[in-house]
Amino acid sequence: MLMTTNNAFTEVIENLHFSLDHKMKTATLLPKMNEHYSGDIILPEKVKDNNGVEYSVIALEDSCFENCNGLTSIDIPSSVTSLGDHCFYNCNGLTCIKVPSSVTSLGRGCISSCHSLTSIEIPSSVISLGDHCFEGCSGLTSIEIPSSVTSLGWSCFAGCHRLTSILIPSSITTLGGWCFRDCSGLTSIEIPSSVTSLGWGCFSGCHSLTSIKIPSSVTSLGKWCFRYCCGLKSIEITSSITSLSGWCFSGCSGLTSIKIPSSVTSLGEYCFSDCSGLTSIEIPDSITSVEEYCFSNCKDLTSIKIPSSVTSLGSYCFQKCSSLTTIDIPSSVTSLSDYCFYNCNGLTCIKIPSSVTSLGENCFRGCSGLTSIELPSSITSLGSCCFADCSGLTSIEIPSFVSSLGRMCFEDCSSLTSIKIPSSVTSLGENCFMCSFNLKSIYFKGMDPKYLSEAFIPTTCRIYVLDEYLVDYKYALGTDYMYIYTWNPKE
Repeated sequence: MLMTTNNAFTEVIENLHFSLDHKMKTATLLPKMNEHYSGDIILPEKVKDNNGVEYSVIALEDSCFENCNGLTSIDIPSSVTSLGDHCFYNCNGLTCIKVPSSVTSLGRGCISSCHSLTSIEIPSSVISLGDHCFEGCSGLTSIEIPSSVTSLGWSCFAGCHRLTSILIPSSITTLGGWCFRDCSGLTSIEIPSSVTSLGWGCFSGCHSLTSIKIPSSVTSLGKWCFRYCCGLKSIEITSSITSLSGWCFSGCSGLTSIKIPSSVTSLGEYCFSDCSGLTSIEIPDSITSVEEYCFSNCKDLTSIKIPSSVTSLGSYCFQKCSSLTTIDIPSSVTSLSDYCFYNCNGLTCIKIPSSVTSLGENCFRGCSGLTSIELPSSITSLGSCCFADCSGLTSIEIPSFVSSLGRMCFEDCSSLTSIKIPSSVTSLGENCFMCSFNLKSIYFKGMDPKYLSEAFIPTTCRIYVLDEYLVDYKYALGTDYMYIYTWNPKE
């Protein structure tokens, strides 16, 4: 016998370890010291201590049967009202469990990682399923949630791979974050109209889910909500939803089309990234911003209409959209962010409005299908690597207000043979023309030649300068460049 508090002490009764409350005459089952419970256990409603005093068994302590892989079955009496956190965690030998109607809640991770568990009966007395409650119960094929339950905790059924369907009662108002994450066998699910929000990663990794109807009661979709739902072909988004959070449909490779209602005002980061089957999408004019990586790696996307309500396109917004051939950017957009159209190698035509003042780093890098591009006079700077690896680019006119060409701006533009640099340009970035070996001529309208030293202009390239700069250029470039000539821009 070991005293633990003024009123409680521990005692082993019939090979079961209990904490006995002398004052309340109640008993709580404890984990075994230095070993695990095993076999078939029948837990009595009442136990007697060594003095013959009777106690009612009312609870199972936290981690009571944790890692008891030899436990095959347990009979819990109706006197028990609570099952502690991680109570049956990782009991791999347990195939079924019956929770008595006296229990009102299942604790955090209560029955998680019980891989052999195929079924469980939850009584109508239970009002909540705690976080991670059944997480990792990979053998669970079906479960009935009683109408008494009002909420499903975080990761409640995460990793229940064999769960094919589940009926959510209308008493449920919230689905916790990652609630059904990686339920790869789940093919369908009906969300009742009582639910108002879908938590973060709620259905993330549900590969077999082909369709889902979101009721109008839902006003928000959490981040990662349907991420990697590869089997999802279509989804109807109701007008009650005002925003699509980051990574919401990321990796839904089976999704071919989606209609975004006019109630939505923003598309979060990575929202449709890696939706490789998406061929077209219409963005409503309620949208004001398209965040970074929003449509990144949508390989089958051939067209997209950006409404005039959009003012900014985030970094990597359309990167690797290899089937995108043309895009019309509205005049409401003022800048194209870094890597905006990176590796869109199918892009052949793009119209940049006069509202745009700058092109970010790597903005059109790797757009090998782009043969020419018209830059508006509003552009004042071209970011580093802006047109790098545009192997199909044969000509480009740099506007007269551009002051600098970023580092490696035209690197590896193998089809570019000639380019004119306006007098507004005062510097060429490091390795500006690196590996553009077919560049035959560059026409300078001005610029101090000292900025040419690191531009990596091919030595076979003909450099044309204004007559008044000829001596300065020859002196600055030395004998490395034999082809320096004068030209008249007016001719």
